[in-house]
Amino acid sequence: MKKHSGTLTEIIESEHDKTLNALNKYGKNFAHNLNVFQLLESFFAEFNAQQDIFPRLYYSTRNFYLLTLFSTIRLHHVQSSLNLRQLIESGTDSAYAIAFPEVKKFAKTDEFGIMDSTKKLKSKRYKWLSKNYPATSNAILKIKEPVQFSSHSNLIDTNRGYKFLSSKGGVQIQVSYFDFEDDYMEKSALWQLANTTLAIMGLWYEVSLNYKSIEAMSNFVEKHSELMQENQKIKNEIIKTERFQKADTLVRTREEKTTRNTS
Repeated sequence: MKKHSGTLTEIIESEHDKTLNALNKYGKNFAHNLNVFQLLESFFAEFNAQQDIFPRLYYSTRNFYLLTLFSTIRLHHVQSSLNLRQLIESGTDSAYAIAFPEVKKFAKTDEFGIMDSTKKLKSKRYKWLSKNYPATSNAILKIKEPVQFSSHSNLIDTNRGYKFLSSKGGVQIQVSYFDFEDDYMEKSALWQLANTTLAIMGLWYEVSLNYKSIEAMSNFVEKHSELMQENQKIKNEIIKTERFQKADTLVRTREEKTTRNTS
């Protein structure tokens, strides 16, 4: 049995190379993400609330955008999913903070001054957003469902960096610190990151129209619309691929079978 991996120095050098080469490797997919980040960085022009809850969560969202992006291009799907989940949660909390910029809406403080961010408060935030901004907030939460799968340990994701190969010469195990390269999955992940972040910024803008604690950049709607169109073009290219078509057919067949068995 043989195992293949890499030295720590090789891993560090490879991480560096993957980051620098991302634009060449992914082309317009990566360039689109850079444009989305530029809009994210410039989202609000003015902040008026007495409490600084929104900017705290906003900058957290921004940071997790970059961490998700870096994890994706460095071929770490699970790490990317963990960061994307944080991005989604920070983003939705940010939206709520535009309307309710008070600490008590996000954490309870006991007599010792210890803060506790409770599940009850988070549930209230999600319910309020779903009730008042149903289309956008529910779309964001729907994105979160599959992301949560890879943010927990599971057997399926171990296949991304592990291969068990049996041959006449014996058994060979291939182990990689990075995910094995998969252009389709990597470009799909880049699209998902951009799509999710555009949805979050759209939610921020919707809430900001009703609550004046922040003011979005003057040309946000125009810039956001342009990037949404760009994002849709990338999606259209993905769904035309043979890889997507096969997966979509399999999912539909399984759903039809499940429906027949339960009816």
